[in-house]
Amino acid sequence: MQQWRLLNHGAADAYYNMAIDEALLLAQIAGKSSLPVLRFYSWQPAAFSLGYAQKTAEILNEAACRSGGIDIVRRNTGGRVVYHQRELTYCMVAGADNPLLGTNIRESYAAISKALIAGLKNLRVKADFVGRKQMAKHNKSGGVCFLSPSWYEIVVGNKKLIGSAQRRTKGFILQQGSLLLENNANFFDYFCIPNIQRKELKEHWRNNTTALWELINPSPLSVVQDAIIQGMEKELTINFTADKLNAAEERLGRDLMTKYRSEEWARNL
Repeated sequence: MQQWRLLNHGAADAYYNMAIDEALLLAQIAGKSSLPVLRFYSWQPAAFSLGYAQKTAEILNEAACRSGGIDIVRRNTGGRVVYHQRELTYCMVAGADNPLLGTNIRESYAAISKALIAGLKNLRVKADFVGRKQMAKHNKSGGVCFLSPSWYEIVVGNKKLIGSAQRRTKGFILQQGSLLLENNANFFDYFCIPNIQRKELKEHWRNNTTALWELINPSPLSVVQDAIIQGMEKELTINFTADKLNAAEERLGRDLMTKYRSEEWARNL
């Protein structure tokens, strides 16, 4: 049975969250950490994270975000913009050759999705994943991750519940994902789009996404995390051990904070 590290970091700002996720990846690439890791966290204050190839000015009203106290950060993974507020976020870092995660990106998405679904089952949530063809109706994405099709989307009753994005580099996988706890489409008010399109996207969002607290009674995040951990351990045949950042990861995280706070990185100029 494989041994994995488990990190529970609670709430932090967007720049710290993205810096630590990348630090976990770089530490494994550099041989400063040898075990796969799963990290849970949330966001304070609320934030938009853009996919690696997206440009802030093409999507968001930056002045409105500043006025609303909303951070903007660009992820190191692909995909599209995600609004982070009432959610539980996970980060997984492991070797791309880990036999439990398959041999390619599609197989790794499937393996991780199955593990997440097993965790949701512990919460009495009957979830499933579907492929690209079945998600073709999500074609009005407006650059939004939860409204754009991807492999192995996790859905409940054809409504998306968990969105994920992955990066593979130098023999390792970094996957980040968001489990919605509450559903609110008002974040579209911060988009650089005409009002008619904003109205359409809000309606599309309500029709095609769901949130955990819509499916079960609200519970402490520790209960949700424990359910997911137990499901992952069973599905992937692994054992998690609670841990903390090592010295190399802490140092890398501090260094990367400068990058993620920089305007050049955030705006993808």
